[in-house]
Amino acid sequence: MVMVQVQRRVMARPIIVVTGLKREAAVAQGRGWLPLVSAGDLERTERELTAHAPGACGFLSFGLAGGLQPGLEPGTLVVANRIVTDGGDFLPDPDWTAGLADALPRAMVAPVAGQERIINTVAGKQALYAATGAAVVDTESQIAARVGARFGVPVAVLRAVCDPAHMTLPPAATAPLKHNGTPDPLRILASLWRQPGQIPQLLRLARDSEAAFKALLGGFAGVARADVSQRLLDMA
Repeated sequence: MVMVQVQRRVMARPIIVVTGLKREAAVAQGRGWLPLVSAGDLERTERELTAHAPGACGFLSFGLAGGLQPGLEPGTLVVANRIVTDGGDFLPDPDWTAGLADALPRAMVAPVAGQERIINTVAGKQALYAATGAAVVDTESQIAARVGARFGVPVAVLRAVCDPAHMTLPPAATAPLKHNGTPDPLRILASLWRQPGQIPQLLRLARDSEAAFKALLGGFAGVARADVSQRLLDMA
């Protein structure tokens, strides 16, 4: 009888990339990177991150963000040195943060606010900036921070400004997403039917979004090259 030894492939522990949109997740591709799309369902995202935490070597909050600090243009990259949440502040992993800043010399290193809801008005952005001093806001960083702190998983944040501080989001831009993290065209069309006057603002937001996604593409290439990111994967 011939004995055949079957070798089981052992999967490396991934870096979980926490995003809101499917398109953001599509940027974060590569060996060892596992995108997790929230699609606006923050409770489900926290459950999934919690399930992944024991087998993860890091959490990266990644994607678009709303500008809070005046003067930040669409496409500005921000690496978080503090994650500000309603439940308290969290510090991202200092080595990973420093590595990202070195790999992305044009990125701004500043506090990032994580909120449970989209901040869609200029007044809301001004109030949050005054209260926190955060440069940008997103809706996933607070989840990565909480779960990372609970399980001792290193956390980092890289975000790109989409809507600047002086811009109010048009209602169609805040329509609920599909479960896979893509925009729902029927909801968007319904919003435009109700308020056709928002079309110019929506077109401007689309242009700003493209600038942000272009920055994210280059930014993630820098993340993947960062010595600390590779060290995390090598240790997995």
